[in-house]
Amino acid sequence: MTFGERVKERRIELGWTQEELAEKMGYKSKSSINKIELGINDVTQSKIIKFAEVMNTSVEYLMGWDEAVPTSGQESEYYLDDETREMLQFLDENPEYKRILSSSRKLKPEDLAIIKAMIERFS
Repeated sequence: MTFGERVKERRIELGWTQEELAEKMGYKSKSSINKIELGINDVTQSKIIKFAEVMNTSVEYLMGWDEAVPTSGQESEYYLDDETREMLQFLDENPEYKRILSSSRKLKPEDLAIIKAMIERFS
């Protein structure tokens, strides 16, 4: 199942229309959600994180890394704390760090901080 298919499946589970999800995500219209669900539009890593937050699920589920759909009582590794979320957002917003992001999902916040500091020293 693709990212878009998982978004659609979760949206339907939540009983939301494409319009409602678009509004919650900050999109101007449902057409953006429709294109994402159909696999026409690519989604940035920061948007994937936001989809998980808004839809009360995990990045791992939306990406197909985990079949279970965590809900309110369960949280993804990405949401251990605000520091982790901030670090992942930093990695996503700085293209030179994007390679790290794909392997970072199992790292602890302190490990991510060490990697970031090492890269900054070499830059």
